[in-house]
Amino acid sequence: MENVHFDRNASHSLSVVAVALVFREELGKEELKRLQNLNEVMKDLFPKAHKKESFNFSINESSPPTASPKFAGWTLDLPSPDEPSLIDWQLDIEPGKCGIRTLAYTGWSDFIEKALQYLSALFERADIQNVAFDELGVQFVDRFYWNLSDEDYSLSKFFKPESDVFSESIRKRNGPLWHIFQGWKEQVEGREFIENVNLSTNHPPETNHRTEIVHIVRCIKGLEGEGDRFDPEVVRNLSNHAHRLNKQLLEDILSEQAIERIDLRK
Repeated sequence: MENVHFDRNASHSLSVVAVALVFREELGKEELKRLQNLNEVMKDLFPKAHKKESFNFSINESSPPTASPKFAGWTLDLPSPDEPSLIDWQLDIEPGKCGIRTLAYTGWSDFIEKALQYLSALFERADIQNVAFDELGVQFVDRFYWNLSDEDYSLSKFFKPESDVFSESIRKRNGPLWHIFQGWKEQVEGREFIENVNLSTNHPPETNHRTEIVHIVRCIKGLEGEGDRFDPEVVRNLSNHAHRLNKQLLEDILSEQAIERIDLRK
């Protein structure tokens, strides 16, 4: 594939991979209190921290509206050792959810091991190991940048036009700008999953044409018992399942030259 490149000059198209847990109930006062110094206890892993705040607004007729800030969690960053302005890993926690993501993906085995390491450290150091979760989601973001003029665009460059995800109108137009959003459910071994696929293209002036594939796999039912506390192996198994679904999606929709370019079958 000539004139095609990826974020950070990578050899693959995966720009972002993330795992998120949705808590069964929002964190209580004591749990939020233990999170107040999370930036300090996680500093060896994530040297940069941003405190989150929400605001409670009070309105009455006799006085001006007031807003009081309320602690709402953290975003912790691990900058790239090669380029400090870029983020390699980001850990996020709010009263209702937490998540880990990488913007410097190197391979699935490396990702899942580090993701579990960081999530385990979060739950252990914040002393929230017994917080239950009832939903897990994994997000994959693939991006292709193509140096071309709009007249040179061809859907078949990156995709199999005959794939079910493409409507007849997109096939006929074969134009450089389009957007598709689809979703479906599946039952696997007593669990219910929702898959959402968002395919889009963009071509701002003076920049390369961008094709983006956002695939989100969510386990929304069937975690009773297993999700009663943080268990790295439960997270690993569900994430591995999502990874297999993502590879299958890419196999189904990408052109042969795109599959070879990102070494999907490795």
